[in-house]
Amino acid sequence: MKSWSYLSFSLMVLFLVGLIDDLKEVSANKKLIFQLLIATLTVLGGTRLVSFHGFMGIGELPLFFQYSLSILIIVGLINAYNLIDGMDGLAAGIGLINSLAFFTIFILKAEMFLATLSLSFGGSLLAFLFFNFNPAKIFMGDTGSLIIGFMMAVFAFNVLSPGPEGLISYMEPQHLMVVVFAILMLPVFDSLRVYYQRIRKGGSPFQADQTHIHHLLHLSGLKVKMAVAVIYLANFVFIGFSFLIRPLNMELGVLMLIALSVGSYKAFTILFKPFERDPNEIRSKLTLTSEIKSDEQMENGRKNEKTLMENVVQ
Repeated sequence: MKSWSYLSFSLMVLFLVGLIDDLKEVSANKKLIFQLLIATLTVLGGTRLVSFHGFMGIGELPLFFQYSLSILIIVGLINAYNLIDGMDGLAAGIGLINSLAFFTIFILKAEMFLATLSLSFGGSLLAFLFFNFNPAKIFMGDTGSLIIGFMMAVFAFNVLSPGPEGLISYMEPQHLMVVVFAILMLPVFDSLRVYYQRIRKGGSPFQADQTHIHHLLHLSGLKVKMAVAVIYLANFVFIGFSFLIRPLNMELGVLMLIALSVGSYKAFTILFKPFERDPNEIRSKLTLTSEIKSDEQMENGRKNEKTLMENVVQ
């Protein structure tokens, strides 16, 4: 129970950091410091990645790498979900789908406490989604998106921990590495892709723009509801595909998932080429589109009203 005490405290601190940021805006550096402290506390409490379970020939990790890699994963997922929270219902919906995937795994692993926790978390996201789906009446803000990313990391680490004795073989951690990779892949892939493109163009990787996949889908002509539905579907496909290829070699499975995600993105850019436009045209379209959160909605949803572009672009 010690680890859950650490987790509860970490969640409370993360909630407060997100709430303060939503109300008065915390600098990116300060948020990163708090995230690192929260991740460190969580890892010290015992919730961490202990082994690669034979992936790339690596078994149990040295203690230093258990801590450092786990902290990196927690902070990375926290920010990946924060970045993907750019359309009504997107982060909450992806979090819901992933929570249900983790719930299924925990049930099959006979981890009833974790199954209950993941199902409860998914249920809270479903209730929130009723009011957050386009057109949204309430908004998640950093308070919600940071917590979703944190809980995804917690669930992933627990899936990759050894289960009870007598567990059916295909639910052992070494058979679930590919599935966990698929569950977490979509927001992580999108974040890494955007960072790479910004750096390649000589800019800061943390400079906000309109190159996230949800922006590109919207700019290609899809309405917000349809763009979000396409991303939901992609997430389902990745997870379903990972269960099918689970019996294969882990390295091969991960490569197949990466190829699927990169291939899907390349096919999309070839078919639509949504971002080959003048930046002023893009800004105008995002500002004028009625499907994106209106000024009146934001006034009702958040006290610290920002401009429409600041709420569309994280």
